[in-house]
Amino acid sequence: MLAFPGRAERAALQARSLLDGAVIATSLLYTSWSLVLGPVFRAGQGSVLEQAIVLAYPVGDVVLATIVFVVVGRIRVGGPRSCCSGPAC
Repeated sequence: MLAFPGRAERAALQARSLLDGAVIATSLLYTSWSLVLGPVFRAGQGSVLEQAIVLAYPVGDVVLATIVFVVVGRIRVGGPRSCCSGPAC
């Protein structure tokens, strides 16, 4: 019973994960906007659709980096490995 968190604990863990992801995404988006996305947006000469497509790829990279940072942040050092099985792990 102690190994499985209750509903309140699961809700707190989900809220913490959501907040962690929001903080990471906001910081990455701010950094990428000041370094890459802002200059690309200001230099855009095409239509709105073309600018949206040009910005979609870097925004997708920010989303992917956010996912990676959240997953890496949840890895427990010294805990059981669940990503692979067998004697090599």
